[in-house]
Amino acid sequence: MKRFLLWLLIAAALSAGVAVPTHLFLSGHPRRIAVAVDTSYGMQAAKQAVQRELAFLGVTRYARFSLLTDKVKVHGWQETLDAGAALTFYGPRDLASLTDAKRYPELADADRVVVVTDAPDASQLPRLRGLRIVAVR
Repeated sequence: MKRFLLWLLIAAALSAGVAVPTHLFLSGHPRRIAVAVDTSYGMQAAKQAVQRELAFLGVTRYARFSLLTDKVKVHGWQETLDAGAALTFYGPRDLASLTDAKRYPELADADRVVVVTDAPDASQLPRLRGLRIVAVR
C-alpha cells in the first residue's frame, strides 16, 4: 500500500509539474483565430448552422477571436467569439474578400483562419496560414 501511495504522489506531482506551466504559458500566449463568415444570399438557409459553428468555435480555450464577414469586420481580437452577433445575410457571394489580408489585417496576424461557407468552390480560396474551410448546410 505504501508503494502505491508513493507512486500516486509522484504521479500527481509530475502531472501538476507539467499541467501548471502549460496552462500558464497558453494563458499568456493564446492562439489567434480569425473566423470569416460568408454572408451571401445563399447562406441565409444555413443561418442556424452558422450560429452552431460559431458557438462551437467559441468554446476553444486559450484563444483570441476576430469575427469577419465578406462585407464587414464584426469585431477585432477579443477573448470570446460573439456567436450571437447579428449577421445579416445579403448580397452576392464574394469569397475572395474573405481571405483579403489587405482588407482585414487580422487574417495576416491569425494563427488559424476558419472560413464558414456553403460554397462548393471554397477549395479555390487562396491558401492562408492555418486556413480551414468549414462547410455548413
